[in-house]
Amino acid sequence: MEQTKYKEIVNEQLELARQRIKDVLTPVDSLTDNQIREIIGNYRVAIEPNFIPWMQRAYETAKTEVAKSVILENIQDEVSQDHPRMLRNFADFSGANLRVEQYAKVSRGCGIISKI
Repeated sequence: MEQTKYKEIVNEQLELARQRIKDVLTPVDSLTDNQIREIIGNYRVAIEPNFIPWMQRAYETAKTEVAKSVILENIQDEVSQDHPRMLRNFADFSGANLRVEQYAKVSRGCGIISKI
């Protein structure tokens, strides 16, 4: 009974989070090609240099062996399959031309995240 109630609470919170995210996102079909390229570029600037270090910190702070195992597997996949290169290629092929201003803007946000 207790576990069922817990699952209900978690599902309610997940649905609230989904709705909040949906409320702030612009529908993709209303974006221009240039806006899409800008988003892809921002994503690359944020994720390429930071994802593996963020995952390493998640591993270091994980509370359970199950969580550590899942995170470690993810890190191994990131490295062995060269996900940073895949992301770089995707951004390049999409025509996302990165600008100095993008790096500055996105780096500020990533710096804030890194302090959390």
